[in-house]
Parts: sequence; structure tokens; C-alpha cells
Amino acid sequence: MSWIGKDILTAVAVLAKDSSCVTLDQLESHTRLERSRIIDSANVLVKRGFINRSGRGCYQLTESGAATIENGAAMKSGPKGRMPRRKTWGLRQKAWHVIRNKRKFTLDDIKLTICKGDERNAHGNLSKYLRSLVQTGYLKILPRKVPGNSPTSNGRQVYLLVNDTGRLAPVWRQACHSVFDPNTSEEHPVPDRKS
Repeated sequence: MSWIGKDILTAVAVLAKDSSCVTLDQLESHTRLERSRIIDSANVLVKRGFINRSGRGCYQLTESGAATIENGAAMKSGPKGRMPRRKTWGLRQKAWHVIRNKRKFTLDDIKLTICKGDERNAHGNLSKYLRSLVQTGYLKILPRKVPGNSPTSNGRQVYLLVNDTGRLAPVWRQACHSVFDPNTSEEHPVPDRKS
């Protein structure tokens, strides 16, 4: 919020003397800030209880807001109350991040980028995950392989990302035999191998 929030709060206090409701147009002409920045800051001020929204684009100063201006209290940005729990990145979320960045990759590309060596059966885990993404249309296996490391290798499969729905990794649900996409909230059944 910083100085922008303080300016908007002060503007609401000044303009509220002449009318019961301060509009976005009044705030825009008084502060000379972009409308989008005013709206963002006003939303934060409403959440923190410094101003009320009496209608769409119409704001009033609260007692808490008036006291803040009167006391000249500093308005600090940052979360109010307890910090939200940070989500950890599991192996498959890390893999999805690499997949989105590379677009065209092999299983070894992912393993070299994200594996530290302490993961349990990373190769098998990632193989199953990539297979489920291929079966549900997120990835495509390219016809040409890249050479493997051993002399008897048939080569390594190259994958191509064809359906990037967002930053959250699609979730393989083994019990449902499906892939859930948290970006679109859609469930994609994995086709049976026999069919």
C-alpha cells in the first residue's frame, strides 16, 4: 500500500467533507494516479477497514481511517495477521515447471534439472507422470528419439508440451485413473491401454 494508500486515504478524508460519497473520478482528479492503481489501493484500504465501499466506485472514510490520518500513523504494506502457509513443490510440480519452460524435453532433461539424488524412485515416478500426461493430451511423444548414453540404447523419447493450461501441475489420480487439472478444474480420464 505504501504512499499510494496513504494518498488515497487522505484524498477520501478531504473529499468526504464536501460529499457523503467519494467517487473514483474524484479520486483520480485529486491524486492524479492511474485508475487501476486507485482501485487496487482502495480495495486494500477496504479490506483493512480504513474506508467503506458504499456503492460501486463510491467510498467513505471509517473511524479507523480517520484515526489513522489524525494520528499520522504509518501505513505499512504486507499481510495482515498470520502469514499464509507456503505450498511446497513436490517432484511432479517441479517437473511441470521444467516442462513448461523447456516445451521439448526428455525424461533425463527433467531428472537432471530437478533431482538432487535423495528422491525415492524418481525415474519411475516421473515416467508414470509423463505417461499420464501423454494419455490425456498434455504431452505428445515425437517420432524421432535422441541418442541414449549406452551403446545398446534404442534412444530416449522426446516429449513436446501441447496443452499448457497454467502454472499448477496436472495431478495424476491413480485411484480414479484420471488426471485432474487444478488450473481449469477439469478431470480427464486416462484411456484404458487395452482399447
